[in-house]
Amino acid sequence: MRALILGSTGLLGQALSRHCRQRGWDVREAARRNAPVRLDIAVGDALRSALEHADADIIFSAAALIDLAACEADPE
Repeated sequence: MRALILGSTGLLGQALSRHCRQRGWDVREAARRNAPVRLDIAVGDALRSALEHADADIIFSAAALIDLAACEADPE
């Protein structure tokens, strides 16, 4: 099984990566920073390309904006 984990550097993404690897899955990790695949999911073309080339059986999205002030300032 091959998994793509978006937001792999966050708490949930790291836990998902460990969980999948423990089960012998091939895991590809993507995040804006500090991940093997650098990806900003807010950039539509980049996300589309990453998904098309991932060759993943399953895709987990653990990406999130955790800056509360930024979320409140821009609710969309």
